[in-house]
Amino acid sequence: MNNKRLPCSYKFSPQSVSGTLVSSLYILFALLCSAAANAEVIRFYGEAFALNSRSEQTAENTEKEPDLLYREYHTLRYKEDTLLYRHVEYRDPSGELIASKENFYHSSGLTPDFTLQDHRREYYESAVISPGKIQMTLKEPGEKKKQKRMSAPDNLVVDAGFDNLIQQRWNDLINGQPVDFGFASPARQSLIGFRLTLDSIDGQQVNFKMTLSSRLLAWLVDPLFLRYDRTTRRLLSYQGLTNIADISDGADAENYNAIIRYHYD
Repeated sequence: MNNKRLPCSYKFSPQSVSGTLVSSLYILFALLCSAAANAEVIRFYGEAFALNSRSEQTAENTEKEPDLLYREYHTLRYKEDTLLYRHVEYRDPSGELIASKENFYHSSGLTPDFTLQDHRREYYESAVISPGKIQMTLKEPGEKKKQKRMSAPDNLVVDAGFDNLIQQRWNDLINGQPVDFGFASPARQSLIGFRLTLDSIDGQQVNFKMTLSSRLLAWLVDPLFLRYDRTTRRLLSYQGLTNIADISDGADAENYNAIIRYHYD
């Protein structure tokens, strides 16, 4: 696993490089280390709990606390209030690393490059953005790698970019305006149309709902629910299908259906 931290304590060997190249490397290295030193780092974590039935998906509070499935630890790096990089570690209840994810943000916070690797099995997915294009890669256990390159629509959202979409369209959503977007799914090697709407406002908590854009298909697939703090606009919980597979007890690697509750310092 590569956490992309700059090794600013590294020392160049004069025997390995010389002259102008040494000077150039020192200058570039100093600039990179300076940027890393000035970057703001934010950390928070989430706890994913099992949702075992459709009825449980309508409310967080139940008489019995559901089983803890895993925890996810987020590290975000900003430069002058611009998100540059996100690293996520997924760990089981015992603390063992089961998966990791990286997001690399470009000019748009909606379409980061990303990689997700499940360390328990031979599973890997990624998306890479280039001008007007997106390339999605999928590697499943025992199968050959699949890749698909296609045109990127103007309303494209990739992975955690949905959070930036909510931040950017917050006022529209609060005022009841729906937001449609195409969500990149490397696992399905396709773009999926979603509609984001305001579900309810409960005091300081704002609840949004994500459904498939197609009304016909929306009846067949459970919606996703996202709860935000109205003041800080921080994500408080996510409810629905996750990106981590259940491989316990011979399960057929179906992704967990869970509620993830987030905690901030």
